[in-house]
Amino acid sequence: MSFAEARVPAFQGNAVIAMASHGSDANLMVEFFVEDVYQEFESEKQGRAIYKPVEKVRIFAPGNKSDIIQHVQYVDETNRPAHPSRFPRQWAAFKAQQEQLPDGTPLEMCKFIASHRVKELKAMHLHTAEQIAAMSDAAIQELGMDGRRLRDLCKAFISEDKGAAELSAALAREAALRADMEAMKVQMAAFNERMAGQLHNEGQIYSSTLEHVHASSPDHEVRRRPGRPKKEI
Repeated sequence: MSFAEARVPAFQGNAVIAMASHGSDANLMVEFFVEDVYQEFESEKQGRAIYKPVEKVRIFAPGNKSDIIQHVQYVDETNRPAHPSRFPRQWAAFKAQQEQLPDGTPLEMCKFIASHRVKELKAMHLHTAEQIAAMSDAAIQELGMDGRRLRDLCKAFISEDKGAAELSAALAREAALRADMEAMKVQMAAFNERMAGQLHNEGQIYSSTLEHVHASSPDHEVRRRPGRPKKEI
């Protein structure tokens, strides 16, 4: 589902009323929120899961059972005002309760931290494992009795995440190498089969490239056929 483009906004006092086909925006239910979005490129670069907080908006139209979710549009465009100016009251309420969050691994993903402890840490403006892992000995005292242990766990969690990514990459390279070797064997077998068939049609005997390679190896021994050796003249 998608809404029609808002027309040129009309002003009533300080409020912006942008008219669209569904009626006045004043009748819409609007909710701004922050979503932690996985950053694939940065995660592969650093070898661990990296998330970035992204501001989004959820819009409900009267009478519709579904909603529409968009990234927040900060700049006015032709026939499409920016979301903050289009919904100033909701935007102001949203910003009053939000703060700029750092990139990293959200504490909610750290299973070794209880949910109530996550809330306590976020109240202290700590939102990621990277933040806690980088805390100094003096700052860690503010976290209480388990502060040092918590920092060590976060460091281990980040290192383990990075190590797992490096291991996965190494295994992937090894699997690709094995696949290339198997493909080379299949190609060589097909080549030998074609050559043998061609020489057979010409009345010649063909020994495969693998046999030539084996015969040229230093460990190859020449065996005599059974019977008496041929007499020299």
